[in-house]
Amino acid sequence: MKDHCEARVISVKGERAKVKVTTVPECGGCPSQSHCHSGNAEGRELTVINDMGAKTGDDIIFEIAPGKFILSAALIWLLPLFSMFLGYFVAERFAGGIWPVASAFGFLVVSFGLLKILDNVISGGRAFYPVISKIVHSADK
Repeated sequence: MKDHCEARVISVKGERAKVKVTTVPECGGCPSQSHCHSGNAEGRELTVINDMGAKTGDDIIFEIAPGKFILSAALIWLLPLFSMFLGYFVAERFAGGIWPVASAFGFLVVSFGLLKILDNVISGGRAFYPVISKIVHSADK
């Protein structure tokens, strides 16, 4: 089982790089395969933290920490869902008609804002992104 993925850098902006994940035979046993490829045989574009100074065209290896992957998936899916239910039931208790549905969507929007703030406060916007661990082949060479 792999704990890293291979990709090619397609653009760099500040400390982040957009990469196109390449499919290799070793991906078959990777627990993060669905995150990287989502059934797309051509690969998928992801944003990664570029602390290695990779440039456009470089072939890189990036790592996804399983704990961060699970935590981010739970936060991204469960917090908004919980927020919608909370918004609906709070508004239903105090009002009727369309207010519970409107409140549910309002709480959903607020939950996405909270996720963004949480990401920025905890890690400066770096908590939930994979990190480049190695430049395999530089486009300059």
